[in-house]
Amino acid sequence: MKSDNFRTIAIVLLVATIAFTVVNDIGAILTTYYNIDDETKRIANEALRSYKLYSGSHDQALLAAKSKAEQDGAVLTGFQITQTAIRVAVRLPAKRTWVAHRVSWLQPYLQAEGQLDLPLR
Repeated sequence: MKSDNFRTIAIVLLVATIAFTVVNDIGAILTTYYNIDDETKRIANEALRSYKLYSGSHDQALLAAKSKAEQDGAVLTGFQITQTAIRVAVRLPAKRTWVAHRVSWLQPYLQAEGQLDLPLR
């Protein structure tokens, strides 16, 4: 009788732990896709601010964008300043996943990519 109760409790705890892990991973992946646009905008705004602050210095804007991306855990994959806009491309890896890193068909969803053209005003 006691072993049946112990087994039931152990199974319930195991199922609850697995369910929590899967829900947490799904939440981390969805949060990454939800945050990519805001993250790209923050990096582009930092580059634009630096570009204006240093009188149109492309190098300073690039350094500011790289620094902001690194600070926020993103990867700057593209950067361009044209006559009318600053173009920033960012890749944001998913954080705090356990199951998704170990399941091959979930690998493509472990990062989100975004691009933004911010007008030079």
